Amino acid sequence: MTGDDDGYDVAQICLHGHVVNDRTHEFSQSNAQYCPQCGARTITQCQTCGIDIRGPEFGFEPGLDSSSYSPPPFCRACGKSYPWTEKTKEANPMPPRIFVSHSSNDTELVKVLVDLLEKAFSFGQDDIRCTSLPGYGLESGAHTSTTLQQELRGSQVVLGVLSQSGRHSDWVLFELGAAWGMGKRVIPLLFGIDYKDLPGPLAERNAVNASNHSEISEMVETVKKALGLELKSIATVHEATNKLVQVASQLGMQENALEDKTRPSLDPFVERHGVLWKRESSGRYEDLTYCPSCKLAMIEFPPGSNEMLLCSKCNFVAPFRPNELKSILSKLS
Repeated sequence: MTGDDDGYDVAQICLHGHVVNDRTHEFSQSNAQYCPQCGARTITQCQTCGIDIRGPEFGFEPGLDSSSYSPPPFCRACGKSYPWTEKTKEANPMPPRIFVSHSSNDTELVKVLVDLLEKAFSFGQDDIRCTSLPGYGLESGAHTSTTLQQELRGSQVVLGVLSQSGRHSDWVLFELGAAWGMGKRVIPLLFGIDYKDLPGPLAERNAVNASNHSEISEMVETVKKALGLELKSIATVHEATNKLVQVASQLGMQENALEDKTRPSLDPFVERHGVLWKRESSGRYEDLTYCPSCKLAMIEFPPGSNEMLLCSKCNFVAPFRPNELKSILSKLS
């Protein structure tokens, strides 16, 4: 009797994973070129290395219905997955364990962040979803919003990269808001922005300042506990953390320089109700109106008459009377 060289028969399985015959040598009369259940072609060997697909031991109590035999997911010789395993993975993909929500403008930031995660932990394929990075994005042809929604729901940790671009991104705010609503562990990472810049419910989260080494280390520890993982190398993690902190610090300095440069040129005037109002440094508005053309303070004319507010230079008239000014001002404040 021929078969597997270590005392096992050879199984015949269709490409979809149906067991056609678990004993192709003992019961060769049950062999079939095509599956009677689905019509798919059958195989008896690994399509990668050609080693037989192991069936039951010779001499074991026959099981003609093959109910006690399950097709192996991987080849015992080369380790490659069989066709039915690939189809199962495609039909039921595992969600990523970490979902990195970010703006597409922050590719360089997330590249350093994902590098830290990879150097800290041993991840499987597709354990990290970061759509802007090659190897971490969605499969070709995947429906973006539907797939991201499913993966967000299945993830264990959601990292929100909040830079100036990130905090103004509709996608980022949508993803983080959805994760918050699902009760996910959401960790906002601040790159070049302050805690006061966090929008809505995210302001209640314990955000991580990415330019602070100890806070990044705490974030790594949080991910470790949440996923039940162990650090690969403390020295390597320390090095990758330093790199992330350096990138975040440089971005923070750039944002501060840009803010200092633009602050003097900010226009203090706001147009409401057809006239200009001037905001004080405290954030309150002056109790004066300004001409939208000349930007000069308007006066009551004739004085004490409550007839009109007038620009003395171009004769522009406000669309409301002087005694309405305080009421309008209170609504602005």
